[in-house]
Amino acid sequence: MGEKLNIRFEFVACPWKRCVSMMKDGQVDLITNFALTKERLEFSHYIMPPYAIQQTVLYVQKGNKDLIRSYPDINKSIIGTVKGAHIFERLHIDPQIQCVEVTQQTQLLEMLKNNRVSAILGIETNLNYQIITEGYSGMFERAAYTPPDAYGVHFAISKHSRHNNLEPQIERELTNLLQEGEVSRVIDNYIRE
Repeated sequence: MGEKLNIRFEFVACPWKRCVSMMKDGQVDLITNFALTKERLEFSHYIMPPYAIQQTVLYVQKGNKDLIRSYPDINKSIIGTVKGAHIFERLHIDPQIQCVEVTQQTQLLEMLKNNRVSAILGIETNLNYQIITEGYSGMFERAAYTPPDAYGVHFAISKHSRHNNLEPQIERELTNLLQEGEVSRVIDNYIRE
């Protein structure tokens, strides 16, 4: 997208909650994998349409997929999640559920490996990518229960960005890339690396 728009993107890696805070304050101009929420609309211009629909999943240690077969089974488990992630909201407001929040998803994988949590919650493509790239292949599997939540994920521009004028061009180019199937190819390659 950067090439087609003649824009050079500089990527900033940070814990998710900090990334959202930086977006809110205008310290970063653009964010990816951003679920649309009422609160985030206050400080973000969402690029439409979403570039993907992502499934929320629970991962457990290999051989334990039946540990969580339904929502009530979550009450018997300790669930690891990323602080500030707006996924499977029911889990975060249910007082019966014990959640452990961390700043980065990679921490969750290590916690699950070491039995510090029963399961971890995340977006399937993100978890799959990190499982592969962080050396956890073959250690985890999806729980039998899949949360009902799926999210459209977007690019969004901070309302405080000096680059707000690029929104129509980014939206147009994203639409072209979606129609050409390029976004699907990138996501497929992302989770196979």
